Amino acid sequence: SKSQHESRSGDVVQGSYSLVEPDGSIRTVDYTADAVNGFNAVVSKDVGVVRAAVAAPAVARFAAPAPLVAAPAAPLATQYFATPARLTAPAAAALAAQPVAYIR
Repeated sequence: SKSQHESRSGDVVQGSYSLVEPDGSIRTVDYTADAVNGFNAVVSKDVGVVRAAVAAPAVARFAAPAPLVAAPAAPLATQYFATPARLTAPAAAALAAQPVAYIR
């Protein structure tokens, strides 16, 4: 929890606040601020407060299931295929060039 108090008289501000630290202690800050001295703070810590003990969280016991291992498949029988016959390209037809007639 936190508490605070502040008062002002002209340009002089005085105040204090306190809060509970995570370790259970109480930190109190008393401060004064003015145009001459700036901001001044006095910090004190009261460790007389006992922090309540927190029980450790319960650890759930969990047994992992046995891994599922697939049985190896039966080996496949080797299959042989006949080599395909080689195909050759047909012989190119012999073409003779014919003169082109020029007509005027």
